Amino acid sequence: MNRLWYLTRDSISPLLAALMGSYLLAWGVTTLGISALVASGVSFHSAETGLLLLAFPVCLAGFLWAFASRHRYRLSLMLAAVGSLMTAAGWQLQALILP
Repeated sequence: MNRLWYLTRDSISPLLAALMGSYLLAWGVTTLGISALVASGVSFHSAETGLLLLAFPVCLAGFLWAFASRHRYRLSLMLAAVGSLMTAAGWQLQALILP
C-alpha cells in the first residue's frame, strides 16, 4: 500500500496539478480575451477563433512551466487562481456587454 501511495504522490499528483492549473489558465485567458475583444468591436467569431488558437500554446507553456518548477504545487495553485480570476472577470465583462 505504501508503494502505491508513493507512486501516486510522486508521479501522478504533480502531473494532474500541472495539467489542471494550466488548463484553468488557458480557459481564463480565452474567456477574458474573447469578452475584451468583443467589447472592443471585434466580431465574436473572429475573437473566438483567434483566442482558441492561442489557448493551446498558453496551456502548453503553463503545463511545462508548472511541471518543471521546483514548487510545482504552489505554481499550479497560482495558475489555477489566476485562471479562475480571469474567467470571473471575463464573465463579468460578458454580462456588461450583453443586454
